[in-house]
Amino acid sequence: MEVCATPCYGDTDQKKWRGGGRPRYVKSSTECKTFSSGGLQLGLDSPEGARYLKQVKTIIETGASIACIENVGHIATLNGGVAITLLRELFRKEGWTTHLKVVHVRHYGDPNNKTHAYVVAIED
Repeated sequence: MEVCATPCYGDTDQKKWRGGGRPRYVKSSTECKTFSSGGLQLGLDSPEGARYLKQVKTIIETGASIACIENVGHIATLNGGVAITLLRELFRKEGWTTHLKVVHVRHYGDPNNKTHAYVVAIED
């Protein structure tokens, strides 16, 4: 069980889903070091960056109708925010609506001075 008392069906990237049926909600994330202000900042020009966009196809394959994609907040501004823009466009082309929110984690009980970017996607 996850902290929100829902079952975890496995790794999104590895497609090792356990259980059966169609999930309503999927939460997905990829490694953040390629987008982090303290990392290499390669963005989409890295294998990790490519996996960030690949999440869209994988999420749609699960059959879920709501998804939340999380990464470091710097992804929203790195290279003009191109990774977020492309991710949202991929969802839009599949008939999904997306919403972006960058939040300071310190407002939610984490003592670190960092931000996280959340894209919530909803199938139309």
